[in-house]
Amino acid sequence: MDFSGIRYRLHYLRLALQGVRLPTWFDHWSWGTRLAVFVSVFALYYGVGALVVNQVDTNPSFMNKTGAVGAHYSRAINAAPQLTLREVDSHHWTPADPFFLPGSILSTMPRFQQGMIAAIGRFAETLTRLDNGADGNLALAAGLYKYPGTVWRLAPGISWLPTAPSSRQYRRAAHALETFDDDLSKIDQPNLVQQAPAVVAVLDAFAADLDGMTDRLVRHLDGDPSALFDGQGRMLFQSDRGHLYAWGVILAELAKDDVDLLTEKELAGPWSHLTEILFKAAAMDPGMVTVGQGLIANHLEQQGFALLRARKAAAEIKASLN
Repeated sequence: MDFSGIRYRLHYLRLALQGVRLPTWFDHWSWGTRLAVFVSVFALYYGVGALVVNQVDTNPSFMNKTGAVGAHYSRAINAAPQLTLREVDSHHWTPADPFFLPGSILSTMPRFQQGMIAAIGRFAETLTRLDNGADGNLALAAGLYKYPGTVWRLAPGISWLPTAPSSRQYRRAAHALETFDDDLSKIDQPNLVQQAPAVVAVLDAFAADLDGMTDRLVRHLDGDPSALFDGQGRMLFQSDRGHLYAWGVILAELAKDDVDLLTEKELAGPWSHLTEILFKAAAMDPGMVTVGQGLIANHLEQQGFALLRARKAAAEIKASLN
């Protein structure tokens, strides 16, 4: 590899820095004052910056702004890219933030975002199986959603050269899903999810995701975690919130795709009850996630109870569809 260009830039950067002179008033500050100012600026940068960046969005009406769409355009499929683009563009993708960005000190938002993408990826993978891998855009999206969520522009564990950041890969996945959905709307027949077997397949994927979350919570609680300082439990809790919220939005939109089917099977009410469980569980946001007893709340058990309720509701809906 030719490093001459890099050496050339470093040489002129060194020359430029040699000419930098600090203000004269700075020379009169003691080292203690300088250190205090540095620490204050450092704390202000990370503290205020993190507050500005931090945004855990569990708005259940996020997709309600969507206007009239074609008869065979899928609202559920459209929900996946819209949620993705909201997190990587409208908000900020924090799981990949390096140490020098304020988002790197956050814990709730990164786990929530990764949980969302995991649920969306499972949904996209289910669509690929329903489509038998026939559509290239759908297959591309499903593959890109498996990309690690913690990759910044440089990823020493992967490559020492600049690489594709997570946000860019998820953005590509979202645009591929949008193209796939647009193509579906041009076909004069029910789309991929406007059929009872497809709805059952999505419910199966959802149930499998719930089972995985439940198993992780049970294993963690069996390990007798600390009641107050349970870092791993907090990460599980926030990741599960992301899963539950993404599924809540997708399933709420899927009900709009299949209004006739759900009405025929008298499932509109049970389906609404299921999404209500998901949105309420996703909205749980304790200041500190604890696993205590008595006066100390056990938030993981509360979340686990919501998972079981959602699992039961989904199973009842599936039984009525079969």
